[in-house]
Amino acid sequence: MERKRGWFLTIAALLFALLAVSNFLKPVLASANTGFVFFGHRLSGVPNAVLGPLFGLILVAYVIAIWQMRRFALPLGWAYAAYVVANMVLFSMHTTDKPPSPAFVVATLVVGLGVPIGSAIVLTQKRAQLT
Repeated sequence: MERKRGWFLTIAALLFALLAVSNFLKPVLASANTGFVFFGHRLSGVPNAVLGPLFGLILVAYVIAIWQMRRFALPLGWAYAAYVVANMVLFSMHTTDKPPSPAFVVATLVVGLGVPIGSAIVLTQKRAQLT
């Protein structure tokens, strides 16, 4: 059976790779507005320096799993999608920042939720091709 990733998973893997780089840079480029957000709380200091790169490593594993169509991409994808949903809901509950623009909200929903959830769905559809 041919293992074909397809255009959506290829783009998703590239976006997750960019996100991994961003997470690796969290300790270096962190400010009050750029620290890693973990279950709704923006981190700073040691927690930011540990969890940002840790999630970067998780995303690298996910990228490799998607790229190579490995079976462990499926549970990792659903776990990451659940984390993203929880993180977004909790962040919106805990943040005191001014409300974002409607365009930002739409972009966040389409990309921020669509890519992780969509990837998990597509991986589920292609589970027979995963090795």
